[in-house]
Amino acid sequence: MKKNVIISFITGAMLFGTAGVFAGQYIATENPFPVQLNGEKVSLEGYNIEGSTYFKLRDIADVVGGFNVDFNNNTIQLSKDGYVYNNTVSSDDKLKEYAKQIKSVINEDHGVAYDNVKFMLTDVTGDGKNDLLAGGIDEEGLLAQIEVYYINNGNIEKILNDHCQGYGGGYTCPVRYNGNVYICAFNYSSGTGFLKRLLKYENGSWETAYSCHTVFDYEKGGIVGYDVNGNMVSESEYEEFYNLIENNMLSPTEFVSADLL
Repeated sequence: MKKNVIISFITGAMLFGTAGVFAGQYIATENPFPVQLNGEKVSLEGYNIEGSTYFKLRDIADVVGGFNVDFNNNTIQLSKDGYVYNNTVSSDDKLKEYAKQIKSVINEDHGVAYDNVKFMLTDVTGDGKNDLLAGGIDEEGLLAQIEVYYINNGNIEKILNDHCQGYGGGYTCPVRYNGNVYICAFNYSSGTGFLKRLLKYENGSWETAYSCHTVFDYEKGGIVGYDVNGNMVSESEYEEFYNLIENNMLSPTEFVSADLL
């Protein structure tokens, strides 16, 4: 059965430097002619328009072989002889697109949502690739909640959701140390006194990369030493490291909206 299709063509003359636009309508009929490949009839759907016959590139590739047809990044891509286009989306672009989907970060322990969310692309996990650091900003303009997302085997996973406001006597915050961004966990315990740890995500868990704490002896009723990265140091060396971490906490102004990543 013959099919009639009305096809409208709109052709811009921008290539010639003019602003004119031309429009027209044509009648397309089903191709009435048989198609042969090496003398053998093949099935190939086509259309006849104004005396010319048109076929789909992909259909021709399937029947004739010798080349492949693909469409990526708004481009028709033809390839042959085993050529493979690099259509891989960069991990940074993946994270940027994902950031646009995050409308709030939630303190899962207290059920508080922060709708003012800012972002940073930085290597929090220490694997040499950027991760997505999302910060929830409270009404006072302070960093209140943080989340970390990273790409694992091509999939984006959330690996941290924690507060920055000191609930329960401690806090978690991102800090910059030696040119790298770490997650800093600060808390107090009877065994280590005031403990600061800089964390990196390794092998599926957060591991301590650097630390400092006071050594507290309850029997003696006070601090008996200072530890930095597993080594006993002087009080001044301890305070130097402690203050360096304290002074390099990331501020909300270092985060940006998703469309500025």
